[in-house]
Amino acid sequence: MMQGYLECVKCKKKYEESIKTLTCIHNKYYDYLEYKNVVPAKNTVTLGQGNTPMVKLKKTGAMIGCQELYVKDESKNPTGSFKDRESAVLIDKAVDFGIKDVFAISSGNAAISLSAYAKVAGIRCTCYIPDHASEGKKKMIQLFGGKIVEMAGTYEAVYRKILDENISGWNCTLNPFKSAGSKKIAWEIYEKVGMPDKIIVPCGNGSNLAGIWSGFKEIAQMKKIAKLPQMIGVQVEGASPLKSAMESGNDYEILSNIADSVAEGIVATESYSSPKALRALKESKGSVLEVNEGEIKSALRHMLIEESLVMEPTSASAFAGVWKLNISGKKVIVLLTSGGTNTLSEISDIVLGSR
Repeated sequence: MMQGYLECVKCKKKYEESIKTLTCIHNKYYDYLEYKNVVPAKNTVTLGQGNTPMVKLKKTGAMIGCQELYVKDESKNPTGSFKDRESAVLIDKAVDFGIKDVFAISSGNAAISLSAYAKVAGIRCTCYIPDHASEGKKKMIQLFGGKIVEMAGTYEAVYRKILDENISGWNCTLNPFKSAGSKKIAWEIYEKVGMPDKIIVPCGNGSNLAGIWSGFKEIAQMKKIAKLPQMIGVQVEGASPLKSAMESGNDYEILSNIADSVAEGIVATESYSSPKALRALKESKGSVLEVNEGEIKSALRHMLIEESLVMEPTSASAFAGVWKLNISGKKVIVLLTSGGTNTLSEISDIVLGSR
């Protein structure tokens, strides 16, 4: 079997698998590397992630004239989000490399998930989080054994400070190996319904969208299929760095004075997987949609009341995007990236009308 390797999406430079290589030379903060020819880990750590349900949304599909509208429900992963796929790959690699300390820069699902998988593997996990992170998510990190280090400032400020300080431990936030987890989403979709026309994905950093696109490219190559889906990223209106980068033609854009949102998981001044996400959007002839607060809340209410799907407002943004696209007669997959376990009080307030 050919050895796995890392390849830059910008300059095509190749790197051998290494714990030291996290990105290419273009910018130390941004993820330029794709994990190619994925090699299964010698040792595997699992909590039963993957093989998540794909459910046809009959009521919603009938409303908008789309008979093949599906949700890929990643909330059914062990800790409730697609991040479990990434964490499984990262911790497998950590075990293979003999790593004893890992860290995440996250106040949400990534930190919760990495803490859970690291605990099972007997690896120490530190989570660097903004000091304004929600108490519910802090408790989940602690329940799964993660050590919390709170820092002043925004998520982006914490992220850059940690990278600048070059702290000890393996960085599982800026890490090219994790995209192998998202590739599996593409394979599961293809095995259930074949090649879709459109994939709609909520995007903060954009790593999930980029990984799914890489998976579909692999499928097309192996199965000798010419057709590939169009990738649609969804970000919050007024906080959409991927859309800005698409328009400018740059690898990334850094925004200022961004809007706040109930979809806190995708509110961003910059998207650190922007180089990879932009490649996926451009190659697939896709686009980035912006949705506003009213649209997100309306979609969240609709999906719970009409389809009995409980999700974070972040995931509801993707469903808000459904109403902004012409998808009649198409085969469309919407990613429900995270369930509502950690945000139930906020969800109930939105659905019952107090927010």
